[in-house]
Amino acid sequence: MIQKSLFGWMKPRIFTQRMDGPMDRPETMPLPRKVVLRVEKTVENGPLLVKTGDTVQTGQRLELMEAPSVAVTATVTGTISAIETVAGDFGRVYWAVVIDTAAEEVFDDRFAQAAHTPDMATLKAFLSQVPGLPPLSALDAPEHPVHTLVVAAADTDLFCLTRQQVAGTREKDIAKGIAILKAASGAKEAIIVLPQDIIQNVGGIGATPRAVSTEFPSALPELVLRDVLGMEKPAEKPFEETGVCFVSVEAVAAIGCAFTQKRVPVDKVVTITDKAGRGKLVRVRIGTPIQAVFDHMGIVVEEADRIILGGPMTGSAVFSTTHPILADTDAIMIQDGGTLALPTDYPCINCGDCIRLCPANIQVNMLVRFLEASQYQTAADEYDLYSCVECGLCAFVCASKIPILQYVRLAKYELARIQQAEAANA
Repeated sequence: MIQKSLFGWMKPRIFTQRMDGPMDRPETMPLPRKVVLRVEKTVENGPLLVKTGDTVQTGQRLELMEAPSVAVTATVTGTISAIETVAGDFGRVYWAVVIDTAAEEVFDDRFAQAAHTPDMATLKAFLSQVPGLPPLSALDAPEHPVHTLVVAAADTDLFCLTRQQVAGTREKDIAKGIAILKAASGAKEAIIVLPQDIIQNVGGIGATPRAVSTEFPSALPELVLRDVLGMEKPAEKPFEETGVCFVSVEAVAAIGCAFTQKRVPVDKVVTITDKAGRGKLVRVRIGTPIQAVFDHMGIVVEEADRIILGGPMTGSAVFSTTHPILADTDAIMIQDGGTLALPTDYPCINCGDCIRLCPANIQVNMLVRFLEASQYQTAADEYDLYSCVECGLCAFVCASKIPILQYVRLAKYELARIQQAEAANA
C-alpha cells in the first residue's frame, strides 16, 4: 500500500532521551596542533585559489574555487600544510584543508567590517559554517519562501545534551540570532522547540516556546512538523516546500553571538560519550581531529572499537580518529568493540518488532527485502521508502541484526543521484 503522506497513525515511542552528566558550562579544550576543514567537492574541477604555505587568520573565509564557489572558514590562525581530497559516505568526496596552528591567534577583521549589515548576503558570506551549520541557502530560496522558523533546541538522539545546554545558557545570543534570521529570511513566525522538562525556563527571546516529549524520537524534524505544527511533510520533498525551516539552536546562538562580538564563532559544543556510557560536554574548535579530543579525555581507542558521529540511534560510524569535528557534530561516542552487536546478513524472520515501533507505520519487513536487492525505486513506490524518518528504531530491535538504517540511507542517496543524472541529461 502506498502511503501518500509522510505519516500514518503514530505508535508509542520508547527510550527516554536523558543522560546523567553535566548540564552546566562545557569544559573548553585547548587549541589542537592542527585542524582539518572539510567541504564537499563538486563534480566540476577548477584551479585552487589557496595553496600550501599560505597563512590564514581565525574566522577568515578561504575561497578554494571561484566557479562553482567552494569555501571554508579558517577556525585557527596558522599555515595551510595540506589540501587534499578524502572519501565520505556513499561515494561523496570532500576537500580537506589542513591548517597547522600558530602560537598566537589573530582574528580576521573582515566580518567585523561587514557586521553592521546583518542581511542574508552578510550571513552567507561569513557565517554559513558557524557551529550548528545554519541552512542559509534554504532560508534564502525565493522559490520556497519560509514563513516559519523552527529553532530546534531539543536534541535529536540519545546520549546528547548539546542543544539543551545551549538553550539553557545562551538566551541573549539566541534572542539576537532569531531576530536577525527572521529579518534576513522574511519569516513571519519563529518558534523554539524544547524538551517539555525545560520549556518553563525559556521566555522573552522572540520565539514562541513549544514543547516536545523527552522520549526518543520526538525531536526529529518530521515528528516536530506533525506533532507541534500540525503539518505533514510530503514524501520526497524538502521541508522548505512546506514553508518551514529548521535551524539548530546552536546555529541561532552562533549568529547572535557573531554580531554581538563582531567575530566569526569557531568553537563547537559537543557531547562526548565514553565506552562506559559516561557523557561529558566539551567546547572544541571546529576541525579538531577526534583523536585529539579522545587524548584530552583519556579515552583509549582499541582495535574493533566503534566511533560514532552523533548518537547511537541515528549517528554514523567513522573509521579513523583523524576525522574532524564538523560544524554540525553535536555528539561523538565510542563503543567497546568487545561488546558490540554486529550487523549480519541473516534474513528477516518477520517477527514484526520493527513495524510495531515504526513512528511512520512502514511495513519495514517488506521494505528491507527490496533494499537488500537494490530495488530502490520499487521500495520508494510501493513500500514508503521516503516516509522513513531515519530514527533507527527498526535496526535497534531487529532480531536478525539487519543494518536497516544504512540500507535506507543508501537507497535515498542512490535515487537522488539517479534523479540528478536524469535531470542533467534531460
